[in-house]
Amino acid sequence: MRTVRQTTVIITLIAALGTGVFALKPADAQSEKIGVINLLYIVANSTEGKAAALKLKSYVKGQATAFKRAQDRVHLEETLLHKNLPHETKAEQKKNIAAFQRGELALRNLYEKTHSRIEAKRVALLNPIRTRLLALIKGYAKAHGFAIIFDTAEGTVYAEPHYDLTLLILKIFNQKTAG
Repeated sequence: MRTVRQTTVIITLIAALGTGVFALKPADAQSEKIGVINLLYIVANSTEGKAAALKLKSYVKGQATAFKRAQDRVHLEETLLHKNLPHETKAEQKKNIAAFQRGELALRNLYEKTHSRIEAKRVALLNPIRTRLLALIKGYAKAHGFAIIFDTAEGTVYAEPHYDLTLLILKIFNQKTAG
């Protein structure tokens, strides 16, 4: 539920938009071009992106193989534990159960580390491509007169500074909520 103050701020912002206080282009500006891209599609279908995907797939396969070996060892330990449990003394049972639990914990830790390594590898492979692609988009936008380029997957990629209303909205919001 909105407070009276929040409602007042919303009404003020709507009124300001209606009166042109937040015009999206300077009064003397020509009609500006707006573009839309799908950055994920470009990365996935670029030569570099495809090569990175193959490297990542190979890396994931290696990590999965190593994890599967560890998982098989823990499963074998569990099978042996259940098989030998009835024939052991209470002290041996306690010791072997504790060893098995440590093995399970180590497997969980390995699982988390494996996923962290895979994510780090993904970032290391894709971020340089993304950085070069964003620089290319920005250069293209400036060279071809685009004011804004939106990424359909992630949001704004490039915008002329005069389109950014963040500070103005923050100032008005702070003024309205202060009193």
